[in-house]
Amino acid sequence: MLEYTLLASLLLLQSSYGPGQKVLVCLLSYHASLSYAGVGSMSMPDGHAIVEVGTRRLLPSFMAGGLLLSTTTSYDLGHGHRKWHQPESLLLTLAGCLRYLPMIGQTRRQLHRNLRLRGWITSP
Repeated sequence: MLEYTLLASLLLLQSSYGPGQKVLVCLLSYHASLSYAGVGSMSMPDGHAIVEVGTRRLLPSFMAGGLLLSTTTSYDLGHGHRKWHQPESLLLTLAGCLRYLPMIGQTRRQLHRNLRLRGWITSP
């Protein structure tokens, strides 16, 4: 019951702050994980069982992290950690991660565009 309450509250928060597409994807992946687990754990291969358990246990954490990163600026996040007297090494690591996280998507798009321009990628 606690798992469902946590998921419902995170879905409600995500729907109020962000687009409904993220909520739908999270809800469908969680539902698929639950329905796959209902098929029977005895006939489930080990790899599939790990994915199913990982989806059920880690999806709320990823949803909360995504919500935190999309609604909070890096300055506010760093200031909050400083108020909690976190070590400076943790703050520097967090600031570095937050600084370069958006650049990963930009670099991937640029690399994909360049590879397609040279003809190395032919499919969409």
